[in-house]
Amino acid sequence: MTQEFRTTHEIGDALIQLGKALKKMPNISPDETVPLKPKKQVKQLLTPEELSNFSSEIRNLSREEAEKKLLELKFEELKYIAKFYKISVGKDKNKSELIRKVLYNIFDYHAGHNLLRKFTSDTSEK
Repeated sequence: MTQEFRTTHEIGDALIQLGKALKKMPNISPDETVPLKPKKQVKQLLTPEELSNFSSEIRNLSREEAEKKLLELKFEELKYIAKFYKISVGKDKNKSELIRKVLYNIFDYHAGHNLLRKFTSDTSEK
């Protein structure tokens, strides 16, 4: 319920109405308020060093071996690794989709960019 105000008088009237509405509400001291739930903290499954080591280990494997290694992981661990590679992890993602995206990021992403760079440098020479 947003209103568009044109004058300072209209803003003043809206503030007066807001003040009246607040006065009708029960007077609660800050001590009586219900505390907010703290945000759910993400468990850190792997340290940054372990993630980096795991990443370099996966890169040294063949694609099939890397896929087998990723299949051995729990879904929560796989989500953590996907976040490390800045892959979006939504509620509707499943394990096979995350594995496919992680493998693409490791094996295909840089190869595709190198191919495009090579192609553009070859066409610019002509």
